[in-house]
Amino acid sequence: MSTGDYQGIRVENPSVPILSGERQWTLVTDVRITGAGGPGGDTFGQLVALDVGADGRIHVFDGSDHMLHVFRPDGVVEATHGREGGGPGEYAVVIGMGVDADGRTWIVDPVNARYTRIAGGEVTTHHRSVPTYRLPWLGGVGSGRELYDGVVMAGFKGEVLLRVDTMGIVQDSFWVETPVLDVPRRGTMEFAIPFAPQPLRVFDPRGYVWLATSHTYEISQVSLEGDTSRSVTVPRPAIPLTQFERDSVDRYVKVLEAAMRVTVSPRMLPASGPILVTLSVGDDGTLWVFSVDGRRQLATQVFDSAGRYLSDLELPVNLLTHVRPVIRSGRLFAVAEDSAGAEFVIGARIVKP
Repeated sequence: MSTGDYQGIRVENPSVPILSGERQWTLVTDVRITGAGGPGGDTFGQLVALDVGADGRIHVFDGSDHMLHVFRPDGVVEATHGREGGGPGEYAVVIGMGVDADGRTWIVDPVNARYTRIAGGEVTTHHRSVPTYRLPWLGGVGSGRELYDGVVMAGFKGEVLLRVDTMGIVQDSFWVETPVLDVPRRGTMEFAIPFAPQPLRVFDPRGYVWLATSHTYEISQVSLEGDTSRSVTVPRPAIPLTQFERDSVDRYVKVLEAAMRVTVSPRMLPASGPILVTLSVGDDGTLWVFSVDGRRQLATQVFDSAGRYLSDLELPVNLLTHVRPVIRSGRLFAVAEDSAGAEFVIGARIVKP
């Protein structure tokens, strides 16, 4: 295993050299989608899932109207599907979505216990046998047409990644040993405390999962067989909480203990804020790390599929990372919000020197 340092970034992976020069990329926004119009209204409500097909079509699921909106690459709405409910073509709680190689959309709805697969105007539903899940959703479409769906199962620490074929049948399962943190629990339910450490993970269609904990810049790539392939470590000091943030945690804990009848011990309370916010994997295998810098602003670092540092990026808008950004065909797609708090979708070209 070779180890080296480059500009304060420590990379550990088998026999991979460190880049000798820095590459600075930029993002140029060329698409901005503020809503779909039609039955769903002129603006988005609360976006919960985003993916982009190989044909460049942008698939967005709005949790407020329970609708899937499909846009052409230029941002013009092309199709709208769905409504709230439990019947065919209806949705309750959507936790994830993926677009396969043929442009078919998979939608994961655990409350309705099903997967919905949309191909053109044809809608097919399949039973989802495991009702439990963890947010943000661990899953996506593999290198072909199969869906990978992260579930929580009794007796397993971490998560189990199910491989579901196009007929909705589970063909295989993989145990993903995600970090187990000390959080309030009631039965199978876990309750996140604001600013406390959270497990971060993202599925790589090449057969890997990238794993981290939000308060340490240490990211590991693990194969679906459980082998650690490589890791990336960046030295970052802890980010202390402000007095306002500490007070907000105290208020939240009091409400949580009273409403849910759980006990929050002192060791569960955060001593500092998150350093890592979310992770994403591009269709070219690059790892995109969205982190908080010393000014408490969202920053982005990009590494190649071997874990080598490529570039830092300045984000053109205020991204909302509860929906994982998507990197496809040299572009970044993400959910953002304007000064009034309204959500919209951007597409930005990745410009390299």
